[in-house]
Amino acid sequence: MGSKDTTPGADCLCRGMPGVTYVAIRGATVGILGLADSFRLWRETNRIPQDLTDRDILQGIRARNYVPEPAESDYAAAVRKLYAAHREPGSPPIDSSPVAS
Repeated sequence: MGSKDTTPGADCLCRGMPGVTYVAIRGATVGILGLADSFRLWRETNRIPQDLTDRDILQGIRARNYVPEPAESDYAAAVRKLYAAHREPGSPPIDSSPVAS
């Protein structure tokens, strides 16, 4: 038997897909497709993390991802935190982080 791949997101069906960002939510690694596109849109419209409502964030990611209702606030908080970190000068591109938390 081979060894199990422990790379973040290795058990995700979206593994290796371009445009997938891995985010830690409730202790699990979740692949979110198109997150960089949402970040780009928010930057282009001068949205700052503190002004994004949970609804704004969920609307941005639900276009391409399933978000379970009980975890909505956890997804929104994790994405808001990641967006804030990636607005800092000199921060790496969103898709360059294997797991963002």
